[in-house]
Amino acid sequence: MTDFIDYISALADLRDRDELDRTLAKAIFELAGASSLSFWRIVRCDDDIKVRERLRLPALESETAAPEMAPDPSELPLLAARADLRLCYKAKQNWSAPCEAGGYRHIFPVSDGRDVLCLIEINTSQRLGADQERMISGLIRVYGNHVGILNYGDHDELTGLLNRRTFDEAVKRIAWPEFARDARSSPGQGSSTQVRAHLAVADIDFFKRINDQFGHPYGDEVLVLLSRLMGRCFRDTDRLFRFGGEEFVVVLPGAGTHEAESAFERFRAAVEDFAFPQVGRVTISLGFTAILHGDTGSNAFGRADEALYVAKHGGRNKVCCYEMLVGAGVLSVRTSQEDNVELF
Repeated sequence: MTDFIDYISALADLRDRDELDRTLAKAIFELAGASSLSFWRIVRCDDDIKVRERLRLPALESETAAPEMAPDPSELPLLAARADLRLCYKAKQNWSAPCEAGGYRHIFPVSDGRDVLCLIEINTSQRLGADQERMISGLIRVYGNHVGILNYGDHDELTGLLNRRTFDEAVKRIAWPEFARDARSSPGQGSSTQVRAHLAVADIDFFKRINDQFGHPYGDEVLVLLSRLMGRCFRDTDRLFRFGGEEFVVVLPGAGTHEAESAFERFRAAVEDFAFPQVGRVTISLGFTAILHGDTGSNAFGRADEALYVAKHGGRNKVCCYEMLVGAGVLSVRTSQEDNVELF
């Protein structure tokens, strides 16, 4: 019982979703005496429901290395391809069955009170006891309720995207991996000046004209539809923010420059090709920059915002990279004084 209370305290103390996922998975792994655990994230891709193995216990050796880009949603397996996962998802109830090779497989749905967010699959040598199932289900309810509360406070009410509250923490966890509470590297690792991650600031072109010509309700509809396009164009591991008005921020962890540029260009083209009701054609401009070791949210935002300025004044409907602009002599490197920008 003491361990159970400790697990609840650990979950309630966290805000970051990655940390929450790992903490919940480790707690269930230990409570169940599991031989293996898979944490399946539900990914909604257009009309399909897919799954991504968010993490696995015991962890593979390769998982201690720097994370790679999450697979493109089109490459993920369909939920329907796993009958056991699908049954648990549809019924929103625990599922268990003996395995042909021996032992038992158990699947628990994780919900925020409305939707199933993920599925936890564990393999054990023996069937779970009633007390074990109750404790695991109790932890999952605590997790789901906590995520629901965090979502309410950390997400923009109109678009459902993350709001500014979580931005600095998201950048810090990438730029200062040695200080992340869940860092798997030993002291001294993670101190490289290169971090495979990028941040973009996106702005809707001539948004004021949309509000003036069609009215604010249609302007709000453009914001909502654009946020849905963001969800389709980016991966579930990417961080999508609305900063207010027509300004959005995207953080891509585990992305090199060419990967990031392709992702941002894909989003720009998707917006240009989308038929917005009544309004018609809408375009966006984006400026992006690499997130480096030691960065702050304001530093990275400031560099991306400079690149956005160039995109806006260079004809709009463009994607510009800060580092490329500096290399071409269009922009000069920001000084430390210029980096001290207050976002809030």
